[in-house]
Amino acid sequence: MLTPQTQNKELSDKQKQFLKNLFGEAQGDPKTAAELAGYSPTSYPKVVQGLKDEIIEQQSKSWIESVLSKKKK
Repeated sequence: MLTPQTQNKELSDKQKQFLKNLFGEAQGDPKTAAELAGYSPTSYPKVVQGLKDEIIEQQSKSWIESVLSKKKK
């Protein structure tokens, strides 16, 4: 399971929950991920913008893990 990480920025619990939801229960849907994390339904674009580097990092890690797991088969 991927965990939200960042090198230079401390994420709030809400932001961490958003990332967890985005790559988990919300299956990539940022609006659903934001609502599950407790953000208002209209705030998800700002949440995504504020976490764009973390989202890219998590997506890259997820893709790499997927490629490596397929290679092991």
